[in-house]
Amino acid sequence: MFKNPTYHLMIMAVLTVTASAQTRICTYNVLNFPGSTGPERIPHFQTVLNEIQPDLLVCQEMLDNSGAQQFFEGVLDTSVFDRAGWVTQGLSEYMLYYKQDLFELVDIHTILTDLRNWEIYELSYLGGGARPNLFIATSHLKASQGADNEYRRLIECEALLDWLVINPVAGNNLLLCGDFNFYYSNEPGYQALLADSQFVDPIDTPGYWHDSSIYAAVHTQSPRVTQFGGGATGGMDDRFDFALVTPQLIDGADWEYVAGSYTSFGNDGQHFNQAINNPPNQIVPQDVADALHDATDHLPVYLDITYVEASPLQIALTPVNPPVQIPASGGNLIFDLFVENVSLSPQDYDAWLEIAYESGSPSTVVMRAFTNYQPGWTIDRPGMWYPISSTYAAGDYTFTGKVGEHPSYAWDQDGFPFVKLGGDFAADFVPFPVHGAPNPFEAAFDRGIMIPETPEVLVYPNPFNPTTTISFNLAVKQHIDLDIYDVSGRRVAELVEGWRDAGSHAVTFDGSNLASGIYLYRMVAGHLSTTGKLVLMK
Repeated sequence: MFKNPTYHLMIMAVLTVTASAQTRICTYNVLNFPGSTGPERIPHFQTVLNEIQPDLLVCQEMLDNSGAQQFFEGVLDTSVFDRAGWVTQGLSEYMLYYKQDLFELVDIHTILTDLRNWEIYELSYLGGGARPNLFIATSHLKASQGADNEYRRLIECEALLDWLVINPVAGNNLLLCGDFNFYYSNEPGYQALLADSQFVDPIDTPGYWHDSSIYAAVHTQSPRVTQFGGGATGGMDDRFDFALVTPQLIDGADWEYVAGSYTSFGNDGQHFNQAINNPPNQIVPQDVADALHDATDHLPVYLDITYVEASPLQIALTPVNPPVQIPASGGNLIFDLFVENVSLSPQDYDAWLEIAYESGSPSTVVMRAFTNYQPGWTIDRPGMWYPISSTYAAGDYTFTGKVGEHPSYAWDQDGFPFVKLGGDFAADFVPFPVHGAPNPFEAAFDRGIMIPETPEVLVYPNPFNPTTTISFNLAVKQHIDLDIYDVSGRRVAELVEGWRDAGSHAVTFDGSNLASGIYLYRMVAGHLSTTGKLVLMK
């Protein structure tokens, strides 16, 4: 993909495979390229970029269009990469190179300042699936120390921010990449960019960066201590090159910054005020350190982004009266469940509940498969319950609801912890489904709302001696009749008769005065009824 010496071909192949799920964005000040030394610097840029393997490369200090083309043809593989057009308005010294199978350049937005432009490159993704456009803004802010220069950098930053107020970029997936020449984090320009969380510095390293060994690991200039070919000397002692992101790139949806990927390439933190190729360099081979030294007076900075597919289904599983503790004798997890198809198309999916013990693997205890589940349809089940048996081991558990493709891929999930009390901790215990437990996903559709097909009743324990608890859940307020019968059809107990509100209810049945044997409960809720078996064992 890059023109490069043959001994890097194996590295290229490996990196292409392992980084394919992410997009690497690199910013690089190329020191007045081509200048008088452009041809002799091309092999050094090849070596550096073959190690980084960027998908998008934005350059500063590109002198002119012919230099941008020389870099394109000499450093990059033109069958893999494409380049932006040259901006002739204002003062521009920038160029974007991008992989043509992944991105298409939609537009270049130019913001004029009293010095150099801001260029914002708008890109659409071609790699599959509908994704929001990506925006990469670059600039080379005023150089040098002093209040006047800090003020000019502030004015340049404000020009960008003012433009963004009038022209908010679609989706706000915007990265700021360039040579910003900030000496410390309290500089007015840097603070203006971060104000009100407009932009975020992914490495969040505030302080006085200039000539401070404390910040050696984030410095990007200068990889040289001797003067040749122009540019700065003095060794590694400044953080001038940045990649900032908007909050939308760290919100967990669509385009996302990959945490920990921000890299001042070649900086091992051990070369403060030294040349980057002073042996040994702890993180890049010597030939790469030499190339960084000889190519330009800045280190490249890169970060990775990925794309997080938004789940078409959302699930919420909320405990009632947390924190949840189940007694040693067993009891019910009481929870509210909500599922919704938030997409614009019907979905085929699985919904399931899992229980995990301590740090062990989860066990599926309830599941249902759905087909043709329409947009806007919901499952709204307040006051649901799941029984935890007395034989469950004591310890810490998690109860999780998931939607997706069972069991391997959850599109969305939610859950909560609970504790089973008692003294019988068992490291090898595996949670198991409890027979007769209600399935909160088993329901019928009615105008997009899920309602029970039959009254849901749970008897626990069953068999029992002499008492058991009969629990039931109501979607709406209803008139309830709950009675117990023997096998001859004779009613032996009347437990509930009257109106009950929506939610979870429980009643105790005491069989102390009855003989051992099989009994039946019958519950009538409105026009629905259900019958089940009870086993009294004395």
